[in-house]
Amino acid sequence: GIEPGQVEVSIEGELLTLQGKADEAEKRPRFGRQLKLPFAVDVDAVKAAYANGILTLTLPKAAAAQRRLIAVHAA
Repeated sequence: GIEPGQVEVSIEGELLTLQGKADEAEKRPRFGRQLKLPFAVDVDAVKAAYANGILTLTLPKAAAAQRRLIAVHAA
């Protein structure tokens, strides 16, 4: 299997990149995947957890990408 230290997650703009490599004893090649995110991400708040072979990413929207309701006042 893959260990957490063998997986690299990076975000540049709206592009999420996953890369990794299995143990040499397992003779598996490097793997990788790139995904275009539908929104900008707050990279300082991103969290990644790996348990039982499952990688879970928490990707909060960047403040500029969040919808905000603007109150309209009579002039």
